[in-house]
Amino acid sequence: MREVPKCAKSQTARSPKRREVPNCAKRRTPAFGTPRRLELRAVWSPAPFGTLRPSPLSRRDGSACEAATIQSIAMTKRRYGDEEAREIFSLATTGETRDRSLPADSGGMTLDELQRIGQEAGIEPARVAEAAATLDARGKSAPLRRSFGLPVGVSRVVDLPRAPTDREWEQLISEFRTTFGTQGHATTSGGMRQWSQGNLHISVEPNERGEQLRLSTLKEDGIALNGLGSVLAGMSALFGAVVAAAGKPEKALVILAMFGGMSLFAFGANLVRLPRWARQRERQMEAIAEHAVKLLSKP
Repeated sequence: MREVPKCAKSQTARSPKRREVPNCAKRRTPAFGTPRRLELRAVWSPAPFGTLRPSPLSRRDGSACEAATIQSIAMTKRRYGDEEAREIFSLATTGETRDRSLPADSGGMTLDELQRIGQEAGIEPARVAEAAATLDARGKSAPLRRSFGLPVGVSRVVDLPRAPTDREWEQLISEFRTTFGTQGHATTSGGMRQWSQGNLHISVEPNERGEQLRLSTLKEDGIALNGLGSVLAGMSALFGAVVAAAGKPEKALVILAMFGGMSLFAFGANLVRLPRWARQRERQMEAIAEHAVKLLSKP
């Protein structure tokens, strides 16, 4: 019998036992020279309808994917209030605007919800989407600036698809002059272009989303006439009280009638002309906003 050295015995004792691996757990390795098949699994994560999420496999094209994601999220978050929804359905059915002075705040239903409601009423979703795009092209009107309850200031802001070129800016200036019937003065400062005439200002300026068109105007003579009316009313009350305290009530009535009549005339003139002026300016600003969006939507 052959004798086993002690060192071999100790090494054999120290070596762990080899565990048998089940056949189902064994990894099959292809023979040398066999082409391996590369499997790519699509990465999908649930997201709200209309929201784009880039997968890790598309991160090399991150800039384009990120831009599409931001644009899609912005469209998904756009919600339309009750007045805006009525205006959209009016445009989709009759093609005419129902109310041109819509509130600036929005909140309510998304475009998908409006399309479903319209489809139940027999209105094609494409017409609802087109009407919503027309409404968005008008921009948002800021709250009217008022003096004694009468509108004296109108403004509107609309997002533009891109910045205008020099030729497109000249075309917009031509549209401004035609709409308002005045030559105006155009200036350029850095990335902002502006056209103005008196208290009427129109500018293309950068914002966090790209470019926007800002329109604003102020009726200074309306503010002055309201101020004159209030001064005349105060003078009527003051002088009438002084004359009445002097024991001449007849003259006090004459003073009240004279100054009070002038005050009422000033307020009455503004009461007739200021709302009409504000409606006209809103229509003009909406037309300019729609024209600018349509012009800059071309590639």
